[in-house]
Amino acid sequence: MINFEFLLILLLHTILVFFFWKYNYKIAIYLGLFDDINQQRKIKKTKTPLTGGLIVLSFIYLYFFLNQLDLTILQYENFLIDLVFLTAISFLFILGFCDDKYDLSPNLKLTILIILFSITVYLDKSLLISELDFKTFNLSFNIKSYSFFFVIFCLVVFSNATNMFDGINLQCSSYFLFIILYLQVIFANNLEIYPFLFSLTIGILFFIFLNINNKSYLGDSGVYILSFILGILIIKSYNNGYLYCDQILLMMLIPGIDMIRLTFARIYNGKHPFKADNEHIHHIMSKKFSELEIFLINYNLIIIPNILAYIFEQYILFIIITIIIYIFIIMKFNATNKKI
Repeated sequence: MINFEFLLILLLHTILVFFFWKYNYKIAIYLGLFDDINQQRKIKKTKTPLTGGLIVLSFIYLYFFLNQLDLTILQYENFLIDLVFLTAISFLFILGFCDDKYDLSPNLKLTILIILFSITVYLDKSLLISELDFKTFNLSFNIKSYSFFFVIFCLVVFSNATNMFDGINLQCSSYFLFIILYLQVIFANNLEIYPFLFSLTIGILFFIFLNINNKSYLGDSGVYILSFILGILIIKSYNNGYLYCDQILLMMLIPGIDMIRLTFARIYNGKHPFKADNEHIHHIMSKKFSELEIFLINYNLIIIPNILAYIFEQYILFIIITIIIYIFIIMKFNATNKKI
């Protein structure tokens, strides 16, 4: 049955791949979904469809259709939770679609994200976190009394951090792919989750292929959907003992620390903390390196510490090392750019 399921998933996903390969640009024209190349903060000045969210959503819907809306992979308890999850990603797609097309205000986006995440967490109690466990020093902190707000905060932070990280080709989509592959490693003995991760992997790999050829960008819709799904998977992995807090912190460190730096810098300069600018890490390096070189630097800064920390089980050590390298990069290239 498992082999048949995989073959069916592969067949229908192949059909979906060919569909988007042929009609991706026409869909973007019909929906009016193209990247705004006139924005000053854009590094790539190529008119590209923002259809990544639609592609990702289609692959997710296809998987859930094949499983008859049975999200046992996510261990949801009843049909209502399944429906809430699908409704949430649908609304996230709509939110991202409207933002890609009409450039919504940061306050409106933040409010809608908080509402959607609050409803999801309220209806799915398995998302609540009672303790923060760290593997490195065997530390544990009880947060049961404010677990609900903490989980919403984490989902909002992850969503905004990855959205800010989506600035150049491959960067955010490859980061999401890294998380999926990381989860596949820790779920090596859990066969139930593999069909879903397999489906996500096909979808993201196909998008990356389009992204490399400048045929599609994720857009806010793609980032919102993927960050929500992976955020849910990470939380459930943690609650089931597959991950520790320091593992998760290292996994999310580069997008997270870049968001924290930008947020405080914008507040200090009297700007909205979520208003887009050209001070991200990829923008800072853009005057010195090509887009591909920036991607490779950032991706290695994520992958190498995570692999080494996983092997040696020294997550806090590699968090510190990564932060030091990040600070060096920011200081080095900020100073270089001021001289130019």
